[in-house]
Amino acid sequence: MRSLITKKIPISEEEKRQRVRDYNEFEGANVDEEEFVKREIFDEYVELICLKCGHKDEIEYDLLLEMFEFDDIDIPELECPFCRGGTVIPIQFLDEHKRKNHK
Repeated sequence: MRSLITKKIPISEEEKRQRVRDYNEFEGANVDEEEFVKREIFDEYVELICLKCGHKDEIEYDLLLEMFEFDDIDIPELECPFCRGGTVIPIQFLDEHKRKNHK
């Protein structure tokens, strides 16, 4: 899969604390909470657009990677959750898709 443009959203201190507590509890780890909270951590999202209805949405980058982990694809395509009949692609590929399909 080609490189994707992501939007990075910093996570709050509260979210960092919850994540490290969950990790320590469920993984039996001993990550230092105060050191973890000092780190700059982001959630990353990919902006998507439906080719049929134009609905825009975002998906977590990690989730998108998991969904297409074993697929040898150039541009990921999903079913539109809004109109349920269209194809959703990362918005960064919209112009390229239009050029390919309107020649």
